[in-house]
Amino acid sequence: RVIGVPVSRDCNIPFVQQTVGYDSVCRTLTAKIGHLGCYARDCGNMWIFIRSIGDSWSHIAVQCALESQINLVLLSGSRLLGQSLATITNRICDLIIRRHEAGVNHGVILIPGGFLTEIFEIRQLLSEIVDIMRNNVYATNWDSIRDVAARLKPSTAAIFDALPRDVQYEMCFGRYEQHKNRVDLGSISTDRLLLRFVEIELQRRRCLGLLTEDFFRGKSFPMIHQARSAMPTNFDCDLAYTLGWGAGILTARGKTGHLVHASDLQKPIDQWRLGSFPLSCLLGIQVVGEGEAKEHRVVPAMVHLLKCRGIVRPFSRLPPPQDRMAVYQGPVQYWGEAADDPAMRTTWFMEAYPAQDPTQTLREISDLCGELQSAMASAKAESTLYTVNNLLQNALSVLDAYNQLHLSSQKAVEGPVELVPTAWRMKLPGVQAEAASRPKFPGKDDW
Repeated sequence: RVIGVPVSRDCNIPFVQQTVGYDSVCRTLTAKIGHLGCYARDCGNMWIFIRSIGDSWSHIAVQCALESQINLVLLSGSRLLGQSLATITNRICDLIIRRHEAGVNHGVILIPGGFLTEIFEIRQLLSEIVDIMRNNVYATNWDSIRDVAARLKPSTAAIFDALPRDVQYEMCFGRYEQHKNRVDLGSISTDRLLLRFVEIELQRRRCLGLLTEDFFRGKSFPMIHQARSAMPTNFDCDLAYTLGWGAGILTARGKTGHLVHASDLQKPIDQWRLGSFPLSCLLGIQVVGEGEAKEHRVVPAMVHLLKCRGIVRPFSRLPPPQDRMAVYQGPVQYWGEAADDPAMRTTWFMEAYPAQDPTQTLREISDLCGELQSAMASAKAESTLYTVNNLLQNALSVLDAYNQLHLSSQKAVEGPVELVPTAWRMKLPGVQAEAASRPKFPGKDDW
């Protein structure tokens, strides 16, 4: 017999209100991020760029940002609104300048490791590097970086040349999987990459006279390995014990091919509800190609709560980014009043997911289909069969239309990188003429 238990640090399994391990990772990372926020505040002039685990829709990053109240967390957004390198860099620089004008020269920015693929120019750069590495053989050393850079397009070569030397090496040789023709994003220092371009943009604004002083001090801090073997929290222990007991009950009743899960987790433990669903619900069908080349692939289903319709934006209750101050909640507590505080046992995902849980809707659809099946089985007139058949066809068309709408809202818009505006916008009139006689993009030797 096969009985599954939902264990995932990213909490992205469908129909599961929260997985085992998610709470432990979030509480541990939040303590470390809050401590770094206090360190930046004590320094007085330090901006810390933190790279954490998770993809571009990371639930971990959302929870850590809510608890530590850092200034900015970079998450995926609609690429139609502009996820270009210039847009991201300008937003970070504007935040730094607004806080400087308010007399605050410190802050914390959280960057999930998977956010790297959301940047147009970096995605194009990685694509070209993969093509170059697939068609050529280079020695894994620093001298080969020049040969790779010489084969890049001019637009991507300019970005590659502005990167720190070790980030260039990570893109070319950092855990490059030759047989899969891809680069492991976890090996690329996204925090140092964005920090470099923020420094370049602030230097450019000083050259144009938009800034009068050099006040920015940045530091990167990778946290992609922290919390992987952290001590589990009390909530995760309770959840694991409960799910293990539920898995034992299913096994004793002869069930197989099911995943046990718990609901109503925001309530006391004695009010939790246990259930299960077939493991096949964790798979999705992806259609690839068109016409005769059309094929169906079975892919794992994932939940990204930020993509769901009608979801309450998680940061709407926080102050504006320029007014936030990092909060250090201390290490994970295991006894005492702090450990029993309900706020320490709930997460944003846990509270927001029940509104998006399709279990009740699917149950109602199943009951309706059962009624229609009974009506067809007991039908004596041909008109009844015709009516029920039309109802089922209309229901399928509605479900298919809703599914296409749901997929179109989640699908990333893949546009040519060359069409993305890369011109740096000037905020003051008349500075374009002045900029003609000044360097627009400082080189690496200027730092």
